[in-house]
Amino acid sequence: GGGFLGSELACALAKRAEATGGSVAPVYPEEGNMGKVFPRYLSDWTSAKIAGQGVRLHRGTTVQAARPVEGGKRAEVTLSNGEQLTVDHVVVAVGIEPNVSFAAMAGLEQDPSHGG
Repeated sequence: GGGFLGSELACALAKRAEATGGSVAPVYPEEGNMGKVFPRYLSDWTSAKIAGQGVRLHRGTTVQAARPVEGGKRAEVTLSNGEQLTVDHVVVAVGIEPNVSFAAMAGLEQDPSHGG
């Protein structure tokens, strides 16, 4: 995911990957990192910052399928854009869906796209 948890984890894992020769490749449907939270210009900025740390971003796509390969030691992940990744680990950081029922009952303004 490209939210707070996914972004923090991607950066931390990228730092570790420098020493081990690995790579980090987050996948998320938004066009930029933190795309549900920040305006586009900040999302683009954070995307560039984490890409500069060695994170290979897969923006505007989602995971369609995952299957074990190499006797279960690795996984092959198929993305909605047709790209396939062979990975050692899969971490799911999909966030939460806000419960806005109280805000709706109180007549508070809500974001129609993001719910909060």
